[in-house]
Amino acid sequence: MGERSPTARLVDIVEAIAVIRGELGGVTLTAFEADTAKRWIVERGLEIISEASRHLSAELKARHPNTPWPKIAGIGNVLRHAYDRVAPDVLWRTAQDDLPPLEVVCRLELAAGERRDQAAGALIYHLCSQSEWAQSVAAGRHTAGGMPDGFIHFSTREQVLESAATHFAGRTDLMLVAVDPDRLGAALKWEASRGGALFPHLYGPLDPAVVAWAVPLPVAPDGPRFPDPAPG
Repeated sequence: MGERSPTARLVDIVEAIAVIRGELGGVTLTAFEADTAKRWIVERGLEIISEASRHLSAELKARHPNTPWPKIAGIGNVLRHAYDRVAPDVLWRTAQDDLPPLEVVCRLELAAGERRDQAAGALIYHLCSQSEWAQSVAAGRHTAGGMPDGFIHFSTREQVLESAATHFAGRTDLMLVAVDPDRLGAALKWEASRGGALFPHLYGPLDPAVVAWAVPLPVAPDGPRFPDPAPG
């Protein structure tokens, strides 16, 4: 199984917080201390939150400097290696004080990611080697190897990973180039191609100046992946 995406980690955190909130709703600290089953559920939820937080990027964490990231990550180590010394009131305070603002942060990041994905869905995508793209940027024009088909191949968000797997199987050096189709004018044609689906074809060189973004295409053990979160 491939590495879980940052979005999936954020969802894991939000879902674990929801479970903990459900267990503690209307429950006093005294009742919580006496309820072994609830403590186990809260401990497991905190372990998931801790581990998921460790896989979030430094860039994401830097956007939320008031979030106690080291404390959130550290509680999992304590629960795994010193579970017998964790007092119920520590679990209680962590759940009551630290989790609500953490949930707000995670939901903000998920909403921002959704907006980026919506914007990314409106773009079209070209694949080429990273070295070829670097040369094209330096030259100020990209012709995709001289356009042997007479045009530069593009794909939609829904098509691009299949294009990578079909035409660039096993490659780990690909650049994913994103372009707003409105920037390409009349030279962009939508034509039937693989499986009869319409694909965007650019009849002419691509000016790197109109590119929205270009990043190396992530590759997991199970194949290429779209960047998560999408740049933008």
